[in-house]
Amino acid sequence: MDITVIGLGYVGLTVSVVLGSFYHKVIGLDINKDKVATLKEGISTIEEPGVQVLLNEAKNYLRF
Repeated sequence: MDITVIGLGYVGLTVSVVLGSFYHKVIGLDINKDKVATLKEGISTIEEPGVQVLLNEAKNYLRF
């Protein structure tokens, strides 16, 4: 399934990485260019247990 998430704060980023870990293609959008650049590098922008692990696992299904 193709999914677009608008806003990559605590809720949006968490939802994105969880959906990506279930092999859904996710496009994450945010107006903060620095946040998007950091996520493109594979670095989580929030401190939440497990988000960085899921971000690494789902990297092939996530686009920011």
